[in-house]
Amino acid sequence: MADLITKPIVLSWTQKDDNVMVETEDEDRYFMTVDEVIRACGAHGQGKHARCQEQFSCLMKKLFTWSLDKKETIKKAFVTVQDHGLLFLVITNFVDFNRDFEEKLTDLDIEIARDENYSEIDLSVQSLPDCHRDNYQSFCDTEFTLELKF
Repeated sequence: MADLITKPIVLSWTQKDDNVMVETEDEDRYFMTVDEVIRACGAHGQGKHARCQEQFSCLMKKLFTWSLDKKETIKKAFVTVQDHGLLFLVITNFVDFNRDFEEKLTDLDIEIARDENYSEIDLSVQSLPDCHRDNYQSFCDTEFTLELKF
């Protein structure tokens, strides 16, 4: 079955004085000019960007604090970009699987996913055993990777 392609509704600033009716799920109706709709979308985008920046800053503090608390078991920690969002990559001091550490990392992942303070951020977590740089660099984005120094 072919995918249906929905034609977008185009609102151009050249039509700024034209009226638009927006109908909500509750059947409430709002009348605005095209100019007001464009400004509202811009304000929403700027607000979302500001929230993302604030949440990212808080997330970095949380990940740093968590890593610092486990510095005896962590060799390196990174925050990098992947297709779907961010990745918190931890290189452990262990050669073999360590169930206790993995449970703590999973608990961190769940805590962040459930916390509204990080609602704009899509984060995954991954740990690797002690390995050579060539092995973990394949997980890191070449343009955006932050190493947490602790």
